[in-house]
Formats: sequence, C-alpha cells, structure tokens
Amino acid sequence: MKLKNLLITVLAILVVMLAGCQGTSAGLSANAGADIPTEAENQPIQELEGADEVSQPTPTLAAGPVDDAEEVTDELGGVTVGFTDSGDPFKGDPNAPVVIEEFSSYQCPYCVRYFNETYGQILDAYVNTGQALYIFRDFPLAGKHLSVPSAEAASCAGELGGADAFWGMHDLLFADQATWSGGDAEDGFKQFAQALGLDVNAFTECMASDHQEAAIQADAAEGSQRGVRGTPTFFVNGQPLVGAQPFAAFAQAIDQALGGQAQTGAETPPEERTPYPTPTPATIAPVEESRVLGDPDAPVTIVEFSDYQCPFCARYFTETWPQLKANFIETGRVKYIFKDFPLTSIHPQAVKAGEAARCAGEQNAYWDMHDLLYTGQAAWSGNAGAAELFKDYAAELGLDAGAFDTCLDSGRWEEAVMGDLNEGLSLGVTGTPAFFIDGYPIRGAQPYELFEYAIQLAEQGILGNAYEPQQ
Repeated sequence: MKLKNLLITVLAILVVMLAGCQGTSAGLSANAGADIPTEAENQPIQELEGADEVSQPTPTLAAGPVDDAEEVTDELGGVTVGFTDSGDPFKGDPNAPVVIEEFSSYQCPYCVRYFNETYGQILDAYVNTGQALYIFRDFPLAGKHLSVPSAEAASCAGELGGADAFWGMHDLLFADQATWSGGDAEDGFKQFAQALGLDVNAFTECMASDHQEAAIQADAAEGSQRGVRGTPTFFVNGQPLVGAQPFAAFAQAIDQALGGQAQTGAETPPEERTPYPTPTPATIAPVEESRVLGDPDAPVTIVEFSDYQCPFCARYFTETWPQLKANFIETGRVKYIFKDFPLTSIHPQAVKAGEAARCAGEQNAYWDMHDLLYTGQAAWSGNAGAAELFKDYAAELGLDAGAFDTCLDSGRWEEAVMGDLNEGLSLGVTGTPAFFIDGYPIRGAQPYELFEYAIQLAEQGILGNAYEPQQ
C-alpha cells in the first residue's frame, strides 16, 4: 500500500525521519517500510465507492443589500461569503468550477494543524482567485465534549452576525483552541463574540437554547453517510481527501478537478469505474500466552514489533501506550501482542532485553518486565552490564531470582527473539516500533489519536478503506 502524499518528496523525507528506529539487523533494510496513515484523522487520499455520485449543495449569497455584501468582501480580503441553501457557510465564488467541502471539529488538534498550515494557502491560491468555493460542515467528535458547543458558537455567530461573523468565529475557535478547549469554554466563546461585535446577551441566549444542534448533527449524519470517519475530511468535487494533508496534496486534487478529471456531481458509469481493491491484511503467527494482553476474544488485535532499546519505542510507551491500554485493552476491545524486532546493528542489548522479558514471562511477569525495560531504558541501554540490571529488575518484581538468572544466562529464548525478527522482516517491517491492527500496518511512534481512529475503523470492519493499493 502507498499513500499518495508520500509521493511528495519533502513529506516522504519527514515521514522517514519520524517513523522510528531503523537499522540493518539480519538483512534489515534501512528504507521506509509499510505505508500507513501517518497520524490520527490523517489518512491517505482514497476513492470511496460512490463518492463521485454525491451531488453538491447549491450556494446562495447571504441575505442583505449588495453594498453590505461588498463590504464583507473587502473585510475578508476580496472573497464573497454566504450560506448554502442547506444553511452551511461558504466563502468564494458560488459559480467556481471546484467545490471544496470540509467536515471538521473545532476541538480536533489535527484540524487546527490544517488551519494553521494549509487552509490559508488554499484560500490564497484557489478560493480568493475564484477557482474554488469553500464550504464548512460540522462533524463533532464523540469523546470530545466541547465539539458540539464550539460548533454551536460558530453557528450562533452566523445567526446573529451573518456569514462574515461565522467565519470570524471559525477563525478564532481554531486559532485559540488551546485556550478555550482547556479552560472556561463558555467564557471564551463570549469573549470571541464580543470581539466580533456581536450582542453578547443574544449570543448567550442562542448558545443556551441549543437550537443549532440539530443542524450540526445533520451535517455529521450526512458526513457519516458519505464515508467520513474522522476529522478533518474533505471532498473536492465529491472526491474524498482525508486528514490534515499538506497543501501540495490539496493542490494536486484541486488541479485535477480544474482539469476536468473530477466533476461536481458527475457520475462515472459503472463499467468505467475502477474501485480500489481492499488490501490483504498480514497473517501473523501466534505467540505464547504470556505475551498476550487483554481479552483473548477481543474483536480487534494489535501486534507490536518492537525493540526494547529503541528510543522511539520508549516514546510510544510513554506517550501512547498508557491511554491505549486503559481505553482499549483493559476494556476488552483490543487484544495486544508484543513481538521482538531487535535492531542489533545499533541496539546490541536489545536481544538480551527481549530474552529478559520472556524469562520473566515464565513466572507470569512478562508485562511487568516489559514496563521496567522501557522505563529504565536510559540506565541499561548501551551498558555492557545490562544483563545484570535485568536480574535486578527481576528481583525488584519479586521473581524467583535463581530461575530467572538461569533462564537469562542460558540464552534459551535468543532463537525465539530472532524468530520474531525474521517474521517481521517477512511482513515488510523495516523499523521500530511497527504495528499491525487486524493485520493492517501502522509504522512509527504514532500518537494515541491515530490508534483510536484505526481501532474504531477496525471495529466497523472498514480499516482497509484507509489504505491505497500500490500504484
């Protein structure tokens, strides 16, 4: 599988740099391996079945005298703003050849990144030049309790001050997300309303009435029907573009649409449509019970190929693992399996660390040793006497010291550790950490949000839709 955005040279370099530990152990290639969704809510460009059949809403200008509309245009840098027939805010020429729809959540951190890095470039290059019409759609995220109230704040601003007030609130919500999302949101929304010159009392009444929520949920329902699973998700003349992609990815999609390769509302005849095949998930060998965490009958399985001496693996352990364990493994939604992938050329103690975990596993303490190896990595990594520290960890865990020491000194698990490495190589693993969720690959020390999103797709049986086949 290959992400289209990895075709962009600069981004490809960044992905390789951020992927994790890489080495040349046992024939291991130092090149980038499995191409995967690189961040939560940041999936590859994909062609969903029937997406080209979705008709676009017809935009209409905001009600009001023409001279008021011209004044709005001047304030917003020469771009017309208004609402579609269905009430969704837009900016740009209503007759533009390309329609861009964004399904988004004001509380989504990736949406903020898109707003900061890409949104302005799209406006400058395509919207303000009359080539594209931009429409914003709400897609509040479950689990983020301010997703709906923040969407209501923007809608209430639009109701009270028109489309220009909506876009003003839209910009403030994204630009200052860290403040209102982590503090007194209600007070923050009121301050934004005041800054926009709105009647704060009327704004407060609008927010309290919750009468905007129905329209917000209607947007979300339509998004779900059209295949939206996370934010931000975009449609460029009906073609999906998923995630906080770089500007180059949008430029490619928009330029294709301008060139007539994707037409608004156009339907491709069934005999001409070539849908992407669902990728084949990897088949992974079972492991001993000690290396399985969670309900063995959980609906989703995650396999981690990792190196106890890899700093990126330790970062994943520190930043992502605690939430993943608490929210998915301990709740019975995920079965988690650990496999060794020691990069011996750069991490000479990694094999022995893997052996230490398995020796602890003989005494039902595999995961306890797993945790100590990562939390104590700085102490033993690069230390020629690492094995003695592992014996200290066993004593700390209250294990039978004699049995553990005999196991570790014998090296009886070394072949099994290297067996995991060889299996990983056969599956295309080239660095650590690397994961397979129900057989689908995810590479690197990714944030919790990516795993959350991928697990949700796996639970629905549609994780394969997030990947593209090799071109």
